[in-house]
Amino acid sequence: REAWCPQRLSHASQHRVSCLAWEPMQAARLAVGCSGCVCIWRLVHGEAQGGRPAVSGAHLTAVLAHPAHAPTSCLSWCPLGTHLAAASEAYPAVVVWHTVTGAHSKLWFRAG
Repeated sequence: REAWCPQRLSHASQHRVSCLAWEPMQAARLAVGCSGCVCIWRLVHGEAQGGRPAVSGAHLTAVLAHPAHAPTSCLSWCPLGTHLAAASEAYPAVVVWHTVTGAHSKLWFRAG
């Protein structure tokens, strides 16, 4: 029987999770889209029984929030993991975050 090691990623800003995105080059970073922000988590890997990898903990590394950009409905990492694009059905721009500095820029779009 395999061991199951569930983890709970919990933070005061993390409400109504709407989407998730794993960083493509590091299975240890996870972006979680919420009603008012994007939480970036770094997972700590350990070994479970039988030598299979397991998550032994997690650390919140960033809370990215833009006052008008909520709730987050879609996330996508750049291939190198330095930037994260976040879209909201309620906001007419995609916000692109630099995941180390927290700086952001907006890509505006129009329907039709």
